[in-house]
Amino acid sequence: MGVAVSYQIVFFFVVPILFGGLLGWFTNWVAIKMLFWPVRPVKFLFNLQGVIPRNKSNLAEKISEEIVGKLLTPDSIREKLSGDEFRTSIAELTGKYFADVRRLRIREFHTFLPGMDGVRWNENIGGVKSWLKDWVRNYLDDEGFESGVRGVIADNVGALSEKKVSELIREENIASLKGYLSERIDFFLGQDRVAAFIRKVIDARVAALSESDRKLKNIVSSVDLNEMLYALYEREMPGLIENLNRLLEDTEIVGMAKSRLIAAIEQYLKEKKIWGTVIRVFFYNENKVNEILEENINRGIEELKRTLKREETVSKLKDFVFEHIDRFLDKRISEAMSYVPREQVDSFAVGFAERASALISDEETRGYLKGELDGFIDGLADEKLKDVAANYFGSSSEALADFASDQIIGVARGENSRSVIDRAIDIQVDAVADMTLGEILPADTEKSLLNYLAGEGMNAIVEQVPRALELIDVKEITKRSIENFPAEDINNMLHNVMKSELRFIIVLGLVLGLLIGLSQGLLLFFTQGL
Repeated sequence: MGVAVSYQIVFFFVVPILFGGLLGWFTNWVAIKMLFWPVRPVKFLFNLQGVIPRNKSNLAEKISEEIVGKLLTPDSIREKLSGDEFRTSIAELTGKYFADVRRLRIREFHTFLPGMDGVRWNENIGGVKSWLKDWVRNYLDDEGFESGVRGVIADNVGALSEKKVSELIREENIASLKGYLSERIDFFLGQDRVAAFIRKVIDARVAALSESDRKLKNIVSSVDLNEMLYALYEREMPGLIENLNRLLEDTEIVGMAKSRLIAAIEQYLKEKKIWGTVIRVFFYNENKVNEILEENINRGIEELKRTLKREETVSKLKDFVFEHIDRFLDKRISEAMSYVPREQVDSFAVGFAERASALISDEETRGYLKGELDGFIDGLADEKLKDVAANYFGSSSEALADFASDQIIGVARGENSRSVIDRAIDIQVDAVADMTLGEILPADTEKSLLNYLAGEGMNAIVEQVPRALELIDVKEITKRSIENFPAEDINNMLHNVMKSELRFIIVLGLVLGLLIGLSQGLLLFFTQGL
């Protein structure tokens, strides 16, 4: 009887309650999970995906509609901007901000601009430089600039052509010109400068020759070169042969040469391990070898003396010399230059530059040039402008005007002028960039700005709110931002916000399941247990 009662209690009460509680907890847990997961569709009998990830686009649409329709409305924004409190705050903020900005250099302005760093700000300053350079270049290349220059010069040259140069230029300016030219002569003809210039020219020429593919014989006329070499040979070779014969007759020099030659042969035989045992086998002793060597050297010297006295030898020597000269002259200049030590070339260049610069920089030379220039300037100053044009330019004053216009326009459009203009723009923009805003703006700028923001400026901003919202398209921005927001991050955000409520729902499912299980147990007990 007791076992039957226990079985009924387990069957009618414990099992339904546990099963109901577990089922309630599990179904709520699964339902909550399926609100958020899986983030991406899963193929399991059918496409399975969390409610929130699947409806992210609809969620973005609804949220953006609510924000635009009820939160960021034109009326609410206008009301906020029109309030005295907001205007006062803007005025205070602007005053504080402007006071700080006035002390800031333009180059450091990026520190007050959100999202701007020093590199990008310097790039913007560089962009201003580039824009100014392009504008100036376009202006100089424009036909309007050319026609303007020609018109101004033509008008002035026509009116001044009947006047003397001395009437157009002050006497002190002419004297200054003479002094300037005299200084330039002293400067350019200074010995160090002239020597440096000559050395530079020589170095450039040597560098060019070192890389030249031309042959030596192509530098000068081959006929002149051959005549010069033959004459040099005929003049110098007899003396060379005579000196060589004299050396061969000098017993002291010949004895020294024989001693060194025998010593060199002995050293060679020792290095080859022939000297010693091998020598003794064939010659009995080393002294015998020395005697044989000396005897053969003496015979060689005597034969050389007789050979040098023969006409046939001189002729062959001449042919030999010219054959090698021809071979040498047939080489490329760059190859021939490699035979000359660099130190020797440098020594020649330095010596030549010093001698030439001493001649050019001589006081007498400079005095002569200064006198000639002074006389030329005095004669030029006494002539009419139109005569200067005719005598020195071979044309009329109109042609002189055209010439001057061409020169000015050419200089203005030339690369040197453009580089100077570019450099000037760089200097001026850098100078402005190193100035503070307070140094650039008028003193009453801050007061005028605050008055404008408190009155007409703010009213204009308020009137443009609907148009601004339309251009900004808050709804589309909000929708796109939510759609681009990763689904995992949306799930985590919502889950973290509702974490306690979701736990409560799961526990509530457990409690309801227990109650349902209890009610089912009671129902079974009263309907079947009895």
